[in-house]
Amino acid sequence: MNEIEKAIKHLTMLRRLDSGEKKHLYDIAVSALEAQQADRWIPCKDRLPEEDGMYLITSDVLGKLEIQYCFYQINIKRFICNGKAVAWQPLPEPWKEEQL
Repeated sequence: MNEIEKAIKHLTMLRRLDSGEKKHLYDIAVSALEAQQADRWIPCKDRLPEEDGMYLITSDVLGKLEIQYCFYQINIKRFICNGKAVAWQPLPEPWKEEQL
């Protein structure tokens, strides 16, 4: 668990314990940390995804780093892509039109 994950876990626990009006401040802090975490690359040597799915990866293709959109298969612990996956991150949430 990295430092951002620890902070999110701690803030989430504090939010549950708080019965006052500060709950929205915890929500804002957690949202900001999640946004920062969502923009971070995770080296494949450190950790692989925990479920099948599509991910954004950086792969080494003949010595050149490329960004690809690839499927990860947990049963074989491998990204289905060109080259060798060196880092990955979850895909961002799809855009949603804001309601006024």
